[in-house]
Amino acid sequence: ESAEALDAYRTSEFFGSFWPYVKTWFRQRAEAVSFDLVE
Repeated sequence: ESAEALDAYRTSEFFGSFWPYVKTWFRQRAEAVSFDLVE
């Protein structure tokens, strides 16, 4: 039941419009962390 609710949330218009920002934020954080590790 929760999995179906999660699928519905993932395909909702809100999630579709919000997800690109989340992915961008995580990518920036990952790059910042890896950069700190290199230094």
